[in-house]
Amino acid sequence: MARLRQEHLLVMREMVARDVPVRQVARDLGVDESTLRYHLARADAAPDGRRDRKSVVHGWEARIAVVLARFADPRIRGEAMDRVEASVVHGVLRREFAYAGR
Repeated sequence: MARLRQEHLLVMREMVARDVPVRQVARDLGVDESTLRYHLARADAAPDGRRDRKSVVHGWEARIAVVLARFADPRIRGEAMDRVEASVVHGVLRREFAYAGR
C-alpha cells in the first residue's frame, strides 16, 4: 500500500465531495479503504495521536544497533541493500537480550 501524502488527501476529499465512492477513491489512489475512512473522519487540524506513542522498541535502540552491526547491516552505513530481516533481529533480541516485546 502507498503512503498518503498531503496531495492525496486533497484529491481524496475533493473526489468524495463530488460523490465518488470511498472504495473507488481508495482503489484509484492505491490505498486501503479503511485508511481513507480514517482520514475522512479526522478533522484537518487534528493531531495524529499515533506519532505521540513510543515505539515498541523504545529503549532498545542501542541493542538493536549492536545486532545490526554484528550482521554488517547496511542500515548502519545509511545504505539500503541486503538488509537483515526484522525476524532475525527479533530472534537475537529475544534470545540474547531477553526482549519480551512483540
